[in-house]
Amino acid sequence: MEETVIDDKWIFLFVYPLFVIFVCHVGNDNTLSQLLRLPSYYTDIVLAIICTYTAGIYWKKLFAKLDKRFDWYSNLKQRLIYQLILGFVLPILVIIGIEVVYLFLIDIKLSESAIFYLDLPMIAVLSLLINICYLFLYNRAHLMTLRNTNELPSSSSFQENFVVKLGTVILKIPIDEVAYFIIQEKITFLVTIEGKKYIYDFTLEQIMKKISPKEFFQLNRQVIARKNSIVKCKQTETRRLEITLTPNLPEPLFVAKTKSTKLLTWLNKY
Repeated sequence: MEETVIDDKWIFLFVYPLFVIFVCHVGNDNTLSQLLRLPSYYTDIVLAIICTYTAGIYWKKLFAKLDKRFDWYSNLKQRLIYQLILGFVLPILVIIGIEVVYLFLIDIKLSESAIFYLDLPMIAVLSLLINICYLFLYNRAHLMTLRNTNELPSSSSFQENFVVKLGTVILKIPIDEVAYFIIQEKITFLVTIEGKKYIYDFTLEQIMKKISPKEFFQLNRQVIARKNSIVKCKQTETRRLEITLTPNLPEPLFVAKTKSTKLLTWLNKY
């Protein structure tokens, strides 16, 4: 099965930091000024961050593997069983085990700690929440894939030849010879895989209705590229993608960061 791309950055940016704050402060009778004077407060924070984000990376990789291994229909029961054991129970046991060792190292008895009546429930809630979030994200991605597949027209409905102009000459270019369409100085051009350039009197919006979305992708407002013409994608410092096409363009070609994930999903999917 192909790998499904989901957006789980918000979990690392918002959910995990909030959990670290909660676990270090909920149930603590000391004021913030008192906590700041306690050396154990800082070690508690470090331990909470390490455990939370290590578990977060584990969850991210686990759910990606489960999604590739188990189909949503034929293997849903097995998927949920693995997720219950590996995604819910195992992280709780490991984190609690680490916390028990930590308490032993700082010489605090289990009977004097809040590990079982406070920390354990919070960790269980976090584990349950993350499992639900990833189930939702992967299921939504799966449903969107099905919807997009069902909405795709049949291949027979796409244009197979393009009539172009070369001066006063009219030519017919087969779809297999097209590399990309590009707008330059408000004129639309068809560029072939051999690097030949022809005027094509249609807008990019009109062109997208004529071609297969499995084969072509609109990179920006100037370029629609065939999949085979995309040689390389390089992420820039601004998180845009710099695209290298063949035949090569004289100027750099960029895809906005809001469209980058969609492009990478399309490249992996088709």
